[in-house]
Amino acid sequence: MAKNTASAGDLPSLPESGPPVSSTPAQGSADRAQDEHAVRALLHALTDAWNKGDADAFASHFTPESDYIAFNGLHLKGARANADAHRMLFEAVLKDSELVYEEDIAIRFLTADVAVMIAKGSVRLSFQHKLPANRRSIQTYVAVKQGGVWRFAAFQNTRINLTPVPKGFALRLVMLGMRARAALSRLFS
Repeated sequence: MAKNTASAGDLPSLPESGPPVSSTPAQGSADRAQDEHAVRALLHALTDAWNKGDADAFASHFTPESDYIAFNGLHLKGARANADAHRMLFEAVLKDSELVYEEDIAIRFLTADVAVMIAKGSVRLSFQHKLPANRRSIQTYVAVKQGGVWRFAAFQNTRINLTPVPKGFALRLVMLGMRARAALSRLFS
């Protein structure tokens, strides 16, 4: 199985993991482009650490006081808690797993030193040949630049579970049921 391939097509290869990526201060469009490249490289380095099962390298891409909220609502406070939790996961259920992102990664700079990144992706477990559609997630990252070094200060992972909206007769039935429930609630309260 090729690394970093999604059902939508091949993703770019990842750089070797290493220290967090630094860049020069953002002032003009060239500096902004450099900072955007640095934030994307930070995500690639984070993904590389995951794919190697290296919890310490994974957590090193977060600030020491970072907030990491997993898909199930687990809130890890700080890079140390992040490393400890991922170490247990990489030794068990996520052993030899692969973190894969879709190509449409959006980055918006709030200031020269703060960027919000939205990415969609999934984890492919070692026994899976295809990415499971029911594990597709959307992640929000807040990247901060401190001393010229970009790291993630916050992360939120949410499973994508699109609920179908009823139409026509089905919608009328749902609305009727909701009105009946509200009326019964008023009668018995």
